Amino acid sequence: MLNMKKKIIGTSLGAMVALGSLGISAYAADNQKLDKNQLKQEAAKQGVSVKELRGKLKAERTADREAKLKAIA
Repeated sequence: MLNMKKKIIGTSLGAMVALGSLGISAYAADNQKLDKNQLKQEAAKQGVSVKELRGKLKAERTADREAKLKAIA
């Protein structure tokens, strides 16, 4: 019985560490920002305004985040 409890606790802690590392890597990927010059260049390349590009990037990040959450759940 004691051995089973140790296995359950070990598995639970391992799962928490794994989920925590996924959250950290997702945050780090989302936290990458373009500086103003890069943003202007990318907007010009796509033929949109900087404001539209920011909205598009934000929508993509939100969709990616939601997809990751659905994959975890």
